[in-house]
Amino acid sequence: MDDGPASAPYQIICEGSADRVFINRLLRFRWGVTDMAVRCTHAEGRGCAGRGALTETLLALDAVRTTQPRAVRGIAVVFDSDDKPEDSFKAIC
Repeated sequence: MDDGPASAPYQIICEGSADRVFINRLLRFRWGVTDMAVRCTHAEGRGCAGRGALTETLLALDAVRTTQPRAVRGIAVVFDSDDKPEDSFKAIC
């Protein structure tokens, strides 16, 4: 499944491929939302890279925002908390 364009107005960042598919199906196919891109975190040379690649993914989106200032209007970070919600929240922040 394609992540969608990096210049989509709304960007949703998630941990893995299953999350990306779920969010895409929920928003795009169930509710008809089309002005967004759902992407999992990426690291050089790898596909979905989990929580550890959040910084790299956000830096890449920042580069898009810098080169196309009005393209991206919002970014949502959607990660699950596993069994430790407070630790997970702190790590993502």
